[in-house]
Amino acid sequence: MQKTMVGTFSNKAQVNQEIAENIPDDEQHALTYQTFKPVVIPALEGVTVFLEASTDGTKDTVIGRGIYHAYADPESERILLSLKRFSPDLTEQEIWNKPDILRTITNEDLTWTEGCAFHLTFEADIPRVEGAMKEQSCFFGEGESKMNHHDIFELSETEVRSDGRFYDMDGNFIFGDWAEGPSLLLKMDTK
Repeated sequence: MQKTMVGTFSNKAQVNQEIAENIPDDEQHALTYQTFKPVVIPALEGVTVFLEASTDGTKDTVIGRGIYHAYADPESERILLSLKRFSPDLTEQEIWNKPDILRTITNEDLTWTEGCAFHLTFEADIPRVEGAMKEQSCFFGEGESKMNHHDIFELSETEVRSDGRFYDMDGNFIFGDWAEGPSLLLKMDTK
């Protein structure tokens, strides 16, 4: 998995196809770039990969940074994948390239929401990982603003698929991708 989660992926081809098909703007997928860089964080058992997401592939439009943490779950006997976000004092852009900082990171330096892990499946002879969050398990907010988040995650050496959406507690769509189906991010040629 750590070998597969490397490089920059974008759904620009998908968005360009939707534009060419004259799909209305509010029904298109949002343009997204995701860059994955394997890192070593000794305090986290399992596989750790730095993630940086942006809307145009530049540092100027970063919408999120964090660590994907894959680890064995003894209860379900599956691999779980959680997105852990940095505490405010660790949001430095190039943290992935600073092993001295990474060596000192602990769970206390990261935040994540229980119930929001992807439950992954994979076959050793096929370089593909996929999974989804459990239904009705990932919640944000409280009271009237409480939301349910559901997402899928599929990863191969050449593409990432995701379908993150947020719903109110009555099941009404609040935000995420308005478009039908998952975003298809293809690995970009970095030559």
